[in-house]
Amino acid sequence: MRILIAHGDDLVLAGLRQALAADAGFEIAAEAHDALTLVSLVGQTSAEVVLLDADFPGIGGLEGLRRLRAGHPHLKIVMSGRAASLDVLEDAVAEGACGYIVDRMSASDVGAAILRAIDSHHSAAAVNPALPGWAAGFTPREASVIEAVARGLPNKAIADELHITERTVKFHLTTVYRKLGVSNRTEAARWALTQGIAA
Repeated sequence: MRILIAHGDDLVLAGLRQALAADAGFEIAAEAHDALTLVSLVGQTSAEVVLLDADFPGIGGLEGLRRLRAGHPHLKIVMSGRAASLDVLEDAVAEGACGYIVDRMSASDVGAAILRAIDSHHSAAAVNPALPGWAAGFTPREASVIEAVARGLPNKAIADELHITERTVKFHLTTVYRKLGVSNRTEAARWALTQGIAA
């Protein structure tokens, strides 16, 4: 898969480049440090995916996302940045991003996280367009529980926040663990971290 990395931080960009160059699933088509270069390179390189800095210099990530989507509606765009809140994730997905990854995650996880974001986005759009891309396969309530777990809330606090019983929280967590293929809260929280749902 041909990917264009667009990032304003040279150190982060170098790390992403190294991680993706070592991933057989990706071919680095180009790199962009500014908006003008980004828009130009997308057309020139026939990139299939853009990994876009959420704080991209000059225009910001969301505006960059809008411009890319306007000119290249079939382009797969994954946002990259510091840990994001659910609101930031939802804004990015609402503007057409496939998902959001944390750009300082382990190098070995970067490629898989990008592919998961892309796959999840397509699945989520088919199942429930209102959910953010990372939430493919989850009900809105399950997505809310994951987000709360990502913030480190215990079951009682989650129950109070969502106005449900602790027993219902445990039920949702059991379903979430099964869908994620994990066995406990720590592993679910780690998954949330790789998706940019928690710091």
